[in-house]
Amino acid sequence: LVTGVQTCALPICKSRQQLALLFKHYPVLFNVVDARNSVHIRWIRHMGFTFVAEHAEWGPEKRLFYEFVRI
Repeated sequence: LVTGVQTCALPICKSRQQLALLFKHYPVLFNVVDARNSVHIRWIRHMGFTFVAEHAEWGPEKRLFYEFVRI
């Protein structure tokens, strides 16, 4: 046990740590998510991303996708 060091084994904590590492190399992060994927959309919002566009016919199945970004 190391005193004075706070650790978190929860997936959300690991996600935040990984996001911080990505921002050291990339000033802008963006991607798209399937609009049907409500669990991941909630996680993306929780991670501080902003949804900036809707793509009504994305991919081979022409499904609705949301574009998100964090600067």
